[in-house]
Amino acid sequence: MGFSKERVLTFFVGTQGDVLKMATVIREMMRRKASFQLLSSGQHTVIVKRLTKVFDLPLPFFLSNENVASIQDAVKWFLKIAPKIPKLLPTLHGNIVVVQGDTLSTLLGTLLAKIAHAKLAHVEAGMRSGDFFNPFPEELIRVVVDQLSDILFAPSANCCENLRREKVKGRIVSTKANTIVDAMRLVGNLDDPPSRPYAVVTLHRLETIMSPSKLKQALHIICLISKRIHTVFVAHKSVQLRLKHGNIDCKELLVYPDFIKLVSNAEFVATDSGGLQEEAYYLGKPCLLLRDKTEHEEGLGANVFVAGLDAEKAEFFLGNYQRFATKPVTLTHSPSKLIADTLVGMTRR
Repeated sequence: MGFSKERVLTFFVGTQGDVLKMATVIREMMRRKASFQLLSSGQHTVIVKRLTKVFDLPLPFFLSNENVASIQDAVKWFLKIAPKIPKLLPTLHGNIVVVQGDTLSTLLGTLLAKIAHAKLAHVEAGMRSGDFFNPFPEELIRVVVDQLSDILFAPSANCCENLRREKVKGRIVSTKANTIVDAMRLVGNLDDPPSRPYAVVTLHRLETIMSPSKLKQALHIICLISKRIHTVFVAHKSVQLRLKHGNIDCKELLVYPDFIKLVSNAEFVATDSGGLQEEAYYLGKPCLLLRDKTEHEEGLGANVFVAGLDAEKAEFFLGNYQRFATKPVTLTHSPSKLIADTLVGMTRR
């Protein structure tokens, strides 16, 4: 076999966030007719399949078909993947693996790249809460992945500074924004005037929903919201069943275009999701953040109010949410194109 003049590029995904934030990068590579393969850990199989259709991406090769929603699920997921790893490594050897964010799939993709002696690129590098235990294990995963990465795509100047302070060995590339903004652009027109004002609430973090005391506090805040405004609660059915519906319209996970349109036309959002925090920032929507710390800097001190699960802080936000509205963020560049430029250069040996 002759020596290849190009490295093979592998996008390694596993969760909704992975696909959302790499879809527009992958589309850029498709537009440039660059060769790549799309590999999924199978952490969130149904959602990943749905999103590849939404963004017109090729169907990934799945290492498993799971929906990891607990520690027990994670163990089963890994046990199904483990036997397939030896056959996978030769396809990655000496090539390039691209991972995103801070999930179990991000960590798995990183370990596979290192074992296969592949170059590793990390999209969304350098984000830090400053506390290894909040969020856990995401903060630890980010630090480990960044230390092992050859190319680090950092979404802000602060992220770049975090990486320099930690003395990472890889090359830091500033994308000056999060790739989610390109996904939101791709969705298109978001204006759809509602018949009545409403708020959007999401709740999904394991540290919240797996703790009876924390879940009780979170559901109490959601009930406070529903007493003031019609509330659309987007969450897994197991969480929805803990609520007395009343003024709450419960919905299971929506396809991304429908969800982001729902958010765009809401009065405000309340969430424990860093991803929705970012989207609210780009849309200029008031955001009640139901977590104590966040590695996402978007909107802090502007449209985002960090309340944790403190009912008094939530009440303050609810009585003053209009003051947290900001102008939508307009960007003149595409972070996905900046990433694609670098990846194309990396494929040339």
